[in-house]
Amino acid sequence: MGRVQKKMRTMLILFALSLLPSCSWHSYFFSLEDRAAFELDCPKDKLEIKDLGKMTVKGVRGCGRKAVYVFIGGQWLLNSEPQRSVIQAAAIEERREEE
Repeated sequence: MGRVQKKMRTMLILFALSLLPSCSWHSYFFSLEDRAAFELDCPKDKLEIKDLGKMTVKGVRGCGRKAVYVFIGGQWLLNSEPQRSVIQAAAIEERREEE
């Protein structure tokens, strides 16, 4: 194998390896969005995802609710009870009192 061929082979291998992390990161974020959208009963486009210190801990907020997720064993798991915002909770309480 010539010098040029070795260089081309090395570049091809490096390019292929560079694609692998992007695939896993893609599924890493999309699985969080899917799970949070279901558990918070909120469309994905209304979710706001925030790092909470580590890459494996995320806060998700949307539709007046918020929750904390941790990435364990290749999946996102809910680490808190989904909570409603104080304003939304107050509005719900007012409606209950009116009834």
